Amino acid sequence: MLTLFQFPAPPTIVNMSPFCMKTETAIRMMGLPYEVEHIRDFEDAPRRQVPYIVDDGEKVGDSRLIVAHLQDRHGIDLDSGLSAAERATGHAVQTMLEDHVAFANVFVRWAEDANWARARPLFFGAIPEPAQTQVAEDARAQQLAKLHHQALGRHARDDVYHLAGASIDAVAALLDSKPYIFGERPTLTDAVVFAFVANLVVPPFESPLRDRTLRHHNLMDHKTRMDQRFFPERQVMAA
Repeated sequence: MLTLFQFPAPPTIVNMSPFCMKTETAIRMMGLPYEVEHIRDFEDAPRRQVPYIVDDGEKVGDSRLIVAHLQDRHGIDLDSGLSAAERATGHAVQTMLEDHVAFANVFVRWAEDANWARARPLFFGAIPEPAQTQVAEDARAQQLAKLHHQALGRHARDDVYHLAGASIDAVAALLDSKPYIFGERPTLTDAVVFAFVANLVVPPFESPLRDRTLRHHNLMDHKTRMDQRFFPERQVMAA
């Protein structure tokens, strides 16, 4: 049996981690039976991070390694039919979102005081006081230190949103008027785009990056299309 371990999620989105959301979407795209366990304690997780899976007793962490493991094990290629150039483009888009825009998403939630006030009860509301305050503030300090070490956190606020917005503009330009990134059939890149766009636009986090993403109607249509195709049972809040 395949079990996906990930963050608990509010009803408005598949998961508040784009990496968890990408992984669950990819599993559904593969058509694999699975179950989900929502966790807050990461002691047993590889590198103490989610998502991770347990697949017939084998534990695998990191969304990229999880997808590669499942595709290899089950003989499924979510990018089948793509040319070498399209596969390279897909890799570039995934890397841009996961290694660049991901940090801007952290900035939105953890560095912006108004958004942090909204994030704290979502992330730490299950922890009783007085421990909640200490745990939440320690976690925020860790996230802000991560942004600083990665370097995005050293930029001015407007520059953070300018740099990340250029990446969102690039994805929208690549999608253009197509239903999916490479045409009529969704690929792994669509799972990644879906997860990141959803996490940027779904309330309660406001930011110039959210506003910029919402202006790309093709990305909003893509999000709706992926919602309806792969999560039809969910009443996902429209952006």
